[in-house]
Amino acid sequence: MRSSIVMVVRAGAPKPDIGSADTLERTLLAAKSIAYSASASGVYLSGEMFARLCFADQIKDKWIAGSTG
Repeated sequence: MRSSIVMVVRAGAPKPDIGSADTLERTLLAAKSIAYSASASGVYLSGEMFARLCFADQIKDKWIAGSTG
């Protein structure tokens, strides 16, 4: 099974640099909010990936869970 994870931004907003762990960290720390789906990829992000990030406590108040449809 494969579940892709993508990042989207508002129309007209600059595309964030997420090409490395450092730039992903800066992007997530600078974000006003971080929305994720309630699908398998969203469960992975909120439950596993974010927990592994050493800055997870700094972004946890920005997480917004969405629905799958």
